[in-house]
This record gives sequence, structure tokens and C-alpha cells, in this order.
Amino acid sequence: MHYLYCIAISFICLLFYQCSTYKISDMQYESYRIVDSLDRDSTALLLINNYKSELDSEMEEKLVYNKTDMYKRLPESELGNFMADVCLERTKKELGINIDLAILNYGGIRLRSISKGWIKKAQIFELMPFDNFIVAQNIRGDTLKMLLDQIAAYGGWPISGAAFQIKNAQADSIFINGLPIDAEHHYTISTSDYLANGGDKMHLLAEIKQIQTGILLRDALIDYCENVNASGDSLYFETKGRITKR
Repeated sequence: MHYLYCIAISFICLLFYQCSTYKISDMQYESYRIVDSLDRDSTALLLINNYKSELDSEMEEKLVYNKTDMYKRLPESELGNFMADVCLERTKKELGINIDLAILNYGGIRLRSISKGWIKKAQIFELMPFDNFIVAQNIRGDTLKMLLDQIAAYGGWPISGAAFQIKNAQADSIFINGLPIDAEHHYTISTSDYLANGGDKMHLLAEIKQIQTGILLRDALIDYCENVNASGDSLYFETKGRITKR
């Protein structure tokens, strides 16, 4: 009986909802300024402080020793090479296929520099704060040329496995793994899902199927640093003339 009663009530409410329209006749609000003089909620503070202490401890973790200052610059930089190389190598590892080159966006580098010395986990989160996944895409050489032309017009982006010159705001003398680009050849690129979805006006990539790795670029950077440290080595990246202007 109770079950039938509940159904009846629900049915009446549904009819009322469907046959009724609502309009806001009046709205009242108050604004509050967050200042130091406000009373603090001790329960909330305790909860926050417990998490903050744990998070601060994790962020202070030393990942690897960095041998030299790394900067964010155009057309090529140490930070860009670091991120692009890690992106390329991690994609190969996760997918078990050949990856010809990696492309990342300059705006995705969120630190101006990382100084010589120990790199902490917090710095990698600052360098790459976005939850961007690494993906692979298969692309024809002529489409890749247009993509690199766009990168050249931007003044250069982080790349790995490729090299070219910027001439008249276009990509010239393009080499992929040491060989001249072939307009009809299909290349496999590694990039972020942000770019693959057309971010930063990379509309050329938005129409191309993605192969997911399931790995966040930030996690790949952290793992790389930890692996280098575990091997007893240090981090060292330099510019190598991947992108030059003439």
C-alpha cells in the first residue's frame, strides 16, 4: 500500500511539474568580503591543514638533479626539448610502435625556467599543470608540412625527432629522423590531446584519429626524472638546432 501511495504522489508531482512554469519574481543577495578579521572555522582548518601537510610533503620530493639552467625560449629551448623528448619516448614505450616525432605547444610550458640543482615534484606541476594526455596520430607528409608551417609562423614550438629552418615564417629544409620530409609518406606523431583536439588553432589535427596512451604528460615527466635519478644519472638538456631561423 505504501508503495502505491509513493507512486501516486510521484505521478502527481510529475504532472504538476510538466504543467507549471516558474518565473523568478524577486532575488535577494548579500556580498561578503573575505578578510582576516572573519572568524575561522576550526574544523575546516583542521581538515585543510591535514591535507595541506601531506600535499606539501609530496610536492617537496626531490626527483632528479638538473645539471644546467633550463629556459623557455623561441624558437628552441632546453625546457621544450626536455618535454618533447619525454613525450616521444613515453609514447614509444606505451604503444610499442615507432614514433617519428613529437610536437608540443610553446604555451604549454608554464615555467620560464628551471634552475640548476634538484628538481622538486612541485616544479613539474608548475611546468605542466594541465591534465593533458599523451596521444599518437598518423599523418601524411604533406599535412605534416602544413602543421610545421603553422609552428614556424608561431616562431617555433617544442619538437623531437625533427628539425627545420624558419624562412619567411614557413618551415624550410625539414628533416624527420635525419631524412627529408616525404609528402606522401605517413608519419606517426606524439602530442598532447589538447593539440590533437584542435587546441592552439591546430585544426589540422582535430580531424585525425587519436591513439590514446592513457598517460598524462605531467606524469611522464615525473616518471622520467625519477628513472634518471634511479639510474644514478642527472638531468641534462640543451638546444641542438632543431629549429633555427634564417
